[in-house]
Amino acid sequence: MTEKEIDENLMFLFVRGSQAYGTNNDQSDEDLGGVCMPTLDVILGNEKFEQKDDYVDENGEKTDKVVYNFTKAVELLIQNNPNMLDFIYAPERCIRHSTPEWERLVEVRDSFLCSKAKWAYQGYAIAQLNRIETHRKYLLKPINKPNRIDFGLPEESIFPSTQIEVISKLSSQYIDSSNQDAFYSEITQLFDREGALIFKKYIDPKYYPIAIADFKKRQKEFLRMISSMSGKFLKDEYVDMAQRELRFLAEHQQWQSYKKWSKSRNEKRKALEVKCGYDAKHAMHLIRLLRMSIEILEGRGVLVDRTHIDRDHLMEIRHGEISFDDIQQEAFDLNKKADELYKTCQLPAKPDLVLINNIKTELLLDAISRTNV
Repeated sequence: MTEKEIDENLMFLFVRGSQAYGTNNDQSDEDLGGVCMPTLDVILGNEKFEQKDDYVDENGEKTDKVVYNFTKAVELLIQNNPNMLDFIYAPERCIRHSTPEWERLVEVRDSFLCSKAKWAYQGYAIAQLNRIETHRKYLLKPINKPNRIDFGLPEESIFPSTQIEVISKLSSQYIDSSNQDAFYSEITQLFDREGALIFKKYIDPKYYPIAIADFKKRQKEFLRMISSMSGKFLKDEYVDMAQRELRFLAEHQQWQSYKKWSKSRNEKRKALEVKCGYDAKHAMHLIRLLRMSIEILEGRGVLVDRTHIDRDHLMEIRHGEISFDDIQQEAFDLNKKADELYKTCQLPAKPDLVLINNIKTELLLDAISRTNV
């Protein structure tokens, strides 16, 4: 869909992120989120469109704005995606544009909520915690670029550029047998995601379902083959070098991540991180997500605006006024509480799909009828 088509079919637009949460400060940018009704070509599958997030301003600079296809938005809502639930529970003060069609979903928004919200919010929270811990390591011990010579490796690797032999050794030698299934599962998910992106780019849409199914089957067979071949996959004289390549690749990847993180930080945020010893913004969102998951499990709905709830505490975290140890302890306590609430919560196991799909179908048919007028 073109930008013009998106604007013409815009259903909803609001100021999201910190301004919606009430945790914005003088460094906060305006972050816009929206939903549009797909065009007839998109509805019929003749054209693909999920979201547009490459908006630029008059100077050609990327802006913080994303607009989702209505059907994609509904799919994310069914999954209880925390970012998308912000859309449908947006504070009135943040709404820039809303149509009667969007209000149909808002009227039944509680029908989307289910017990899977616990996993969705905790998943996002864990991602925040991982970023905090990674960045904290960067702060406490900056990473230097690794050199191949330090690992006893030649200037150029003897292995193919994919380093598949090294990955093979990782699967067969470094993963305990009790964790093999989990390892295969995670690797398969990675292949699925990357494979899907490739198929969408090169494969004719009508062949996509068959192609991706075959791709998944072949990847699963490949990973099982790696385990069965074990140490025989590499000749003995290359095993030690493969292990050193693996260690080098791991450290090189860490260094690249560190370098990217170091370059992307703005000066004020950098100064705060150095002062308090952790990424305060990520820490704030960690606690916010965990608290919101508890509120949902308690049957209180999605409380996006934190102004009269816990804004002061969240801002203390954002300003680096809470110790890292205290944040870790609070996250642990909130996780534990969510786990306990999950056992007794009254939320359904899944959204009201009959109601939601009926409304979605009705709105899409209305859009098609208007197109034919």
